[in-house]
Amino acid sequence: MTRRQYRGGLIRSAVVSALTASLAGQAAHAADERMGGSHENDHKTASPIKHVIVIVGENRTFDHVFATYQPRRGEHVDNLLSKGIVNIDGSPGPNYELAAQNSAVATGAYSLAPGGKKPYNQTSNKVQAPGTSYAPQVCYSATPPPPPILSAVENASLNGPGCLDTLAHAAEATTALLPQDLPLLTEGATGLPKNSPDSRIVGYSNLPNGPYPLVTEKNGNLVSLYDTYGGSPVHRFYQMQQQLDCDASKATAKNPSGCQADLFPWVEETVSSGSNGNPPASPPPSPLHKEGDIAMGFYNVAMGDAPYLTELARKYTLNDNYHQPVMGGTYADMMPLAYATALYYADANGDPATPPTNQIENPDALPGTNNWYTQDGYGGGSYSDCSDSSQPAVGGKLAYLAAMKVPAQCQKGAYTTCSTTTSPRSSAVAPPTRSTTGRSLCRRSSTSATSAIC
Repeated sequence: MTRRQYRGGLIRSAVVSALTASLAGQAAHAADERMGGSHENDHKTASPIKHVIVIVGENRTFDHVFATYQPRRGEHVDNLLSKGIVNIDGSPGPNYELAAQNSAVATGAYSLAPGGKKPYNQTSNKVQAPGTSYAPQVCYSATPPPPPILSAVENASLNGPGCLDTLAHAAEATTALLPQDLPLLTEGATGLPKNSPDSRIVGYSNLPNGPYPLVTEKNGNLVSLYDTYGGSPVHRFYQMQQQLDCDASKATAKNPSGCQADLFPWVEETVSSGSNGNPPASPPPSPLHKEGDIAMGFYNVAMGDAPYLTELARKYTLNDNYHQPVMGGTYADMMPLAYATALYYADANGDPATPPTNQIENPDALPGTNNWYTQDGYGGGSYSDCSDSSQPAVGGKLAYLAAMKVPAQCQKGAYTTCSTTTSPRSSAVAPPTRSTTGRSLCRRSSTSATSAIC
């Protein structure tokens, strides 16, 4: 495996993919030294598969990495290349207009499908430049006095993702890498301030209305940005719902959800990752909000990007039709994997409780603004009671589900977590009686190896 391939396994711009394999390795049971683990229950299984490994990437879409993935003969993949939206070299394809995006107008109550849509162009209605978001300008180092004094590793952990400034700090950060691979953790800084236009991207100041390759120019050649850090698309519940632009009246046999998926840049430009209950900056931030048009960027695996992920996709199983448990940040999205349901804001006994006012979502547009959410953000609203149609945004979502004949399945009086938040006393708590998915699987297993893990 080359350095670039190995780095592919470390880069945060991952995708959701599922890997199912019969793995060769040390025995799962300590007393069994044979390859592949204990064989005592082989005759009881319908297949020789012993391990299911699911790689769940974060903050990236399928096409962000696999837009130009080409399947093996006899297989099919649903991506930008197969739809003719882009060509294999990343240039616009014959059906490029299928991915066109719009600006919109939302000045009152939150809407899943805002009106006043207008296609972006490269003259009178340009998309914002993609932003660096929180990608590091330089690799993380120790914070000098006065306090708080943080080590380089602590800085990267609190403010990351990002690289470290020295090999010694890289070695301090992990014991999982071989010494020759530690330099990978000291590379990839952007050289640009956080939350600024990502001027590395070719054409960043006047991008076309649609997907664009994440490449930069060096010595007259186009070079991929895959092995560097980059901006992070917005990943919060109400923003992601709005980006999809779902309207039940537009549902068809080919598009049963009625979602147009045409407001990605607009949401990132208007509200970005949330207001935290504050009014918009005055004058408006110049030249952009945190993300800008980063959501439409993609890497080109057909040209050699993401080689390690591509290798895994070809060797195992690539899921091009996966839908994440929750449209939102890390916590909200990962908890359903552990509990097979969303978690709610709870009291000390694990019973449903009402969060502080500033932690309740209100994505209605602040008066006088276009789609600037009243209360939302990592330090603001992150919970909604989806059983109460009078709550901000909830009524519209319930109406859409009813029109689609999909039951809401909301627990009355429970404020479920919609997104990750950093507000004090903010974490949703699992009731003591609620079992995790892992525990449920453990109860079904009688093997000593599995029991030891459980």
